[in-house]
Amino acid sequence: MARAILKFDERELTIGEDATSFGRTTDNTVSFPDNTNVSRNHAEIAFKDGKFVVTDLGSSNGTTINGQRIAGEAQLNNGDFVTLGNSVIVEFMVEDETPEDADEASEAVTTESVKEAKTADSAGKSSKLPVILGVTGAVCGLAVVFAVAAIYISIPGTGTSKCDATARIVSPVNGESISQETEIKVDVTNGACVSLVRILLNDKEIANLNVEPYTAQIDPKNYPELADGGLYNLQVVLEDAEGNKIPQTRMVALQFETKEITKPPTPITGPTATPTPPTPQGKQVTLIDVQTMTTKVIGKFTGGSFKYNISNPEFLKEVQKKSAEYSSAAGYSQRATVYQDIINQSFVRDKSLDASLPYILAMSRSKFNPEKQGANEGLWQMSNDFATANTYNVVCGTQTLSDPTQDCASKVAALYIEDLLVKTFDNDIVYAVAAFGKTVQEANIWKASLPADRSDFWKVITDPKQREEVVRFFAAAIVAENPPKFGLKKDRAISELYPVVAK
Repeated sequence: MARAILKFDERELTIGEDATSFGRTTDNTVSFPDNTNVSRNHAEIAFKDGKFVVTDLGSSNGTTINGQRIAGEAQLNNGDFVTLGNSVIVEFMVEDETPEDADEASEAVTTESVKEAKTADSAGKSSKLPVILGVTGAVCGLAVVFAVAAIYISIPGTGTSKCDATARIVSPVNGESISQETEIKVDVTNGACVSLVRILLNDKEIANLNVEPYTAQIDPKNYPELADGGLYNLQVVLEDAEGNKIPQTRMVALQFETKEITKPPTPITGPTATPTPPTPQGKQVTLIDVQTMTTKVIGKFTGGSFKYNISNPEFLKEVQKKSAEYSSAAGYSQRATVYQDIINQSFVRDKSLDASLPYILAMSRSKFNPEKQGANEGLWQMSNDFATANTYNVVCGTQTLSDPTQDCASKVAALYIEDLLVKTFDNDIVYAVAAFGKTVQEANIWKASLPADRSDFWKVITDPKQREEVVRFFAAAIVAENPPKFGLKKDRAISELYPVVAK
């Protein structure tokens, strides 16, 4: 019987040949009652004609496989990522049903010549360690590899082979972040007829293996030339005893990012010498984690009123990169606690704004450090000239944006955000965030220039400064709401500071 494993929302479900339905209503096999991005009856996975297929049931926000939207029915392959309504990510994995004695049975029918060929080949190897043919050379820095998604294309073989072996890359797994030398592990099924396992990175061989277990090491420091933000494919090619290639269709896409670490200069002796402290770096998360956490942030604000496409890989990469800045801001929750009462009063009780908004914006713009930076000051980093020109600071009396209590800054920011979010953009959170810094008049002019369908905001918003505002907002949000994910063990989720009754 065919079986598969579905992984989603930190859950795991084993399915068989019966249809498995997904949707918002509870009559589905898997329901998401609180997720308004998922339709009532969204999609279905079933086993048909010897393969698993996913069918979109006419959902409002669509179904994608590895980022490609489907129309109707599409085949699923092991390792595919199915996204429902740009919000729920389901990893599809075919359960290995190979009998425990399959290798022995296969070995029994393998020809003697193949056995001898494999034995002779193995005897010629003095070590079971794979030969890594990666690019070497001096590089100052640390390359961090992010496994971001699985894609599948055919690998053309040369010659023909009767060997029906198949290979699957077990690790690195899709979505895993790699910051050091990491093991590549290949699982080969029906491998008695296989004499060689070749591992290729971007079509260049980096290891060849002829004995089990099929494992190799990949060291990101060896590939600085690939650290350009692009995707590079890790794949496997099998060969039989005659050297014929056995075509494989599974491939893992990797992204290489090199973070150079500058060596400290030679210390200067003397009474005026002051060492420069290193910039702290927080824990990295995968793009899949970024998308999942960003989806939850969006869900806090939209309530189903606005639909956004948050699967754009360029946007997710930018949020992932920027999150490192906020994950190095340890102690943010303790700093925020100082201003908890005044924030809740000014934004939530006085203006009935969403409790998340002032905290995430403050994290985004100041990390809860109200000190003046250039012309901007306060938790929300606004300028006094801006507040005065737009008459927001009339509520401050003799206080200023830099007042230690941040009472003035909170009242001014609440007035401005209410104008921007509620009165100008009708609670469209993404575009209100992008417009932060504009006057209401400027924001209205920009709004009038936007297309009717602006759900794909990363394509609509092209101004670098506005993109930066959006990226910072979501990077700050996912860190502030998920501190353990970023290695911030002493910080609390920012939502713990929200008032018990928000509205």
